[in-house]
Amino acid sequence: MSRQHYLRIRLVMMEAGGVARPAPQRSQAADLVIDTDHRGMPQLPATSFAGALRQRVREIRPDAVDEWFGFVQGSESRASGIWVLGSRLVDATGALRSGPATTSEVTTTAIDRHSGAAAVRTLRKTQILPAGTRFEIYVRCDAGIPMADLVRCLNDWAPLVGHSTSTGRGRCEVEEVRTGTLDLSTSEGLLTWLTTSGPDLVRSVATKVEPVSRPDVAGATYTLTFRTADGPLAFSLNSDGELPSSRRLPGASIKGVIRSRMEYILRSVGLLNEYACGGVGCGTCVVCQVFGHSAKANVKRVSVGQRALLRVHDAPVTGVVRKRSHAPLDRWTGGVAMASKDEPKVYVANSRGGLLHTFEGVEEGQFTATFVGELPERLKVGFEALLTLVLADIEDGLVGFGRATTRGYGSVSLSAVTVPGEGSLPTREQAQQWVVDELARQSDSEGALA
Repeated sequence: MSRQHYLRIRLVMMEAGGVARPAPQRSQAADLVIDTDHRGMPQLPATSFAGALRQRVREIRPDAVDEWFGFVQGSESRASGIWVLGSRLVDATGALRSGPATTSEVTTTAIDRHSGAAAVRTLRKTQILPAGTRFEIYVRCDAGIPMADLVRCLNDWAPLVGHSTSTGRGRCEVEEVRTGTLDLSTSEGLLTWLTTSGPDLVRSVATKVEPVSRPDVAGATYTLTFRTADGPLAFSLNSDGELPSSRRLPGASIKGVIRSRMEYILRSVGLLNEYACGGVGCGTCVVCQVFGHSAKANVKRVSVGQRALLRVHDAPVTGVVRKRSHAPLDRWTGGVAMASKDEPKVYVANSRGGLLHTFEGVEEGQFTATFVGELPERLKVGFEALLTLVLADIEDGLVGFGRATTRGYGSVSLSAVTVPGEGSLPTREQAQQWVVDELARQSDSEGALA
């Protein structure tokens, strides 16, 4: 093959995130760390980008997926003509970065589907890269793949890469594309091939800047605006005794509260098995199909997993910030528990052994939860019905947001709601009727199988 085509694709992360890998268990260290290359620099693994690019081609040129990326069907197979060679961290000008990348850590926990509290032994820390991080990806294309068509697939592209993409992480945009062809039948091309390798080879060949436009990411959006009700919205001090730099509810927390309550409603009326979706996901119910699910070992599944159809972003919280201190009761005396008889000590929350501890409460607060994405009609009806019932439980004070919801914090009331288009959420009666109809449909299905 005397001619080789190369691409340099520069991606910019519009949201914090990144591709992470499990880390060895270490005290006070992240459980998931950013994936790195042989130099210890953050990278975008070739497999991650290849999968995202294949899905993009499937959306734009479904007829070309097997031809470009290969396939395996029984005894027939075809190798991929697109080679994703790797990536490098670059700055805003496209120059390769040599210094360490800045990362931060986020802490999350799963929600117990039955109690509604944090599930035991699910606290985890994850490293993330900041928004604005840039990667340059190197791609080689074999002869027969039209470069112009491939570049068109990169136009207006906003891939979701890495972990937690359904909770406001990992959205990227194509910032620049450069192409070039290496002709090995010429002495210049052969000299380049023999004297350079790796990223330097691709960078020396792919120099032609291709016109690409940035995507318009506006999509169908559900917005729910809440105000604090009976008590403030609680935030904890960190292990260093410092307040969080921004008062916000993570998208993962909002998604977890809404999803777990939807599952609770379905189980309560008999539309879900008692043990279905309990942190695993069944893969068949409305909730799993809307919010996504993943495969787990030793669990019989009908699917290997699915990414969420709706993305839930972090919600900034506005309001009056006040600190509130609390102390536990001594279980024997009924008085305030002390660290020791002669040395009372103030501990921050989450410091293990903390007695007197401080919460940061946002009073007269307000935040807006957003759910972005397109739902097929069959899922949209069920999701909106369940959302109506969850909002009713929130209004009744049965569900709260933030920390210490069983101790007077986190109660909110709905002040405004918008849905995609010009419609509105169903009424409570209409939502309850959807549940009745689903029960009847399930009963008919079971009767037909009997």
